[in-house]
Amino acid sequence: MLQYMAHPELLRSIGGKPGFWVQGRKGSGKTKTVEAGMRIFGFPRNYEIVALGSTKVGIERNLSQFCGLPVHIDEWRNLRALEGIIGFITNAFNEIGISKGTMAGTKSTRKSKASTIPIVTGEDGATDPALRSRYLRLVMSAAQRHGTAIEQRARYFQMMENADSYYRVGRFLFKYREPFAADVVKRTKEFIDREETGRRISGDREQEVGGICLSAMLAANTIIDPDGAEFPQADALREFMLKHMSESCTDTTNDVFLVNFFADAVNMINRGVPHVEKYLRVVRGTVSEDGKINALKSIIGDTGKLVVLIAYRELYDEYMADKGKLRETAPIARSNIQAELKGEDAWMKFSVSPGTHRYRLYQKNGGRDILRAFWALDYEKLAPELKTVFRSIYERELEHEDHAITDDDSIVSIQELDLAERENLEPEPNPF
Repeated sequence: MLQYMAHPELLRSIGGKPGFWVQGRKGSGKTKTVEAGMRIFGFPRNYEIVALGSTKVGIERNLSQFCGLPVHIDEWRNLRALEGIIGFITNAFNEIGISKGTMAGTKSTRKSKASTIPIVTGEDGATDPALRSRYLRLVMSAAQRHGTAIEQRARYFQMMENADSYYRVGRFLFKYREPFAADVVKRTKEFIDREETGRRISGDREQEVGGICLSAMLAANTIIDPDGAEFPQADALREFMLKHMSESCTDTTNDVFLVNFFADAVNMINRGVPHVEKYLRVVRGTVSEDGKINALKSIIGDTGKLVVLIAYRELYDEYMADKGKLRETAPIARSNIQAELKGEDAWMKFSVSPGTHRYRLYQKNGGRDILRAFWALDYEKLAPELKTVFRSIYERELEHEDHAITDDDSIVSIQELDLAERENLEPEPNPF
């Protein structure tokens, strides 16, 4: 958020000004968190959010009327995003104008240009590589929250209470905006010139985006407390940004990142694309020596193991169809997905015949067993990035049995969880 205050100087000196993209499922808190952050700029609690369903002209006008201050576009869905809007908010990074014909005559044109780059929230992430590279992208997920449900609610209440005073921080920084912006530019150039940055983040634009966002937080601390040292989390924040932008760069430049494929599949489930939920499941089952997975009736318990089942033919066909609706070509072949999965520790290496690694699931369908080929992954051995993606599938399976998973991976009934929350409904008092 803070880097928006230095956008005019960043555009002149660095050549761009990044936006902020927050992705998460419905109810993850992404919109409310951004709404609280917008209060830094003096926006009221009930400021007008621009919905993606707005007309293309309306969105363009909003982005053209603000200079430096963010415009919040909510409910982003790739299927509903017009190509013109995608191009417009992509070019907002460096204020490239788009020429359009007018009604005045066959040779008459006008140039439309965004004066600010938006903050975007929604269940979908950007699919266009050029668009993704221009935003600091964060994913909000219940799986990444810390503490109990009671502690999480208490932090949320405290954030909303403190948000009423966020404008004081913004007003103070705007008072000293000139030295703040100069410091952001200086720190960004130093970040880009560091040997470690070039070694860990290969993309120039990702270096700029990460450096700008990091530098804004460090510069704000210096303006607010000029006689103090860098805040204690500075090193951890720098390491986070290096790691985050390195992974983001891999995702953007290769566009075949394994996690991205399954994240897209989860997005399809969240959007209600038919049948996809059947092709990507987490079950509890036993695995016989001949490669037969016997799914147990319940996912809860200690018998067998948690297995991610991927009906690869059907899932990939749905993925291809979804990409077709987006007017995009599939960035990864099915054989590439399998090749990458085989390199994961979670890949289950039983084979049903020489040279294959397919798994067969017998399940009841109208009173008879049917046979379907799957890829299978051991859920407990998944890499952290993949486990975060598949956790939402696991949570869905638990919800079907009226259970939920806690932060310490314990399984509790929803009834018990609701009772515990009602007994501790009041948040902890704010010591500040």
